[in-house]
Amino acid sequence: MRPVTAEQLAIGQFVGYELTITNRGDGVARNIQITDSFDPGLRHEGDKNNEHVIRNSRIRELAPNDSEVVKLDFQLIAPGRQCHNVTVPADGADPVRLQPACVTATQASLEVKISGEHRHIVGEVAAFNATIRNTGSRPAAGVELRVVFDPAIEVIAE
Repeated sequence: MRPVTAEQLAIGQFVGYELTITNRGDGVARNIQITDSFDPGLRHEGDKNNEHVIRNSRIRELAPNDSEVVKLDFQLIAPGRQCHNVTVPADGADPVRLQPACVTATQASLEVKISGEHRHIVGEVAAFNATIRNTGSRPAAGVELRVVFDPAIEVIAE
């Protein structure tokens, strides 16, 4: 099983995997099933009960040396390393367990600081600075800073 997209993606993006099933035996492989147990930071539309497992038994019978490619698409919903554990059994064969396939979900993380003197004399001009810093591992897009002042404060924008 290998990812067909980047190994590091932002939360909310989709990661696709291709699983190639090949019959290496000398007889027809029947009742092939795929069981994919995956970490909670991944979402699959086939996981209706939020069990973090999908099962696929719609694999056709495979003649010796025949293969079928199965595509699996997941959405990243939490940061960190997210992995799959795939098992493929068939009638009369030992189940095949694949090495875990993983992807790392990253996110932007913003730090906002407002600095300035907290006490002023009525009528005095008070200066404040707002600083926004991305401390995450991804670029941040669509960032908007909205500062709400007490109605008694008159804002003078520079």
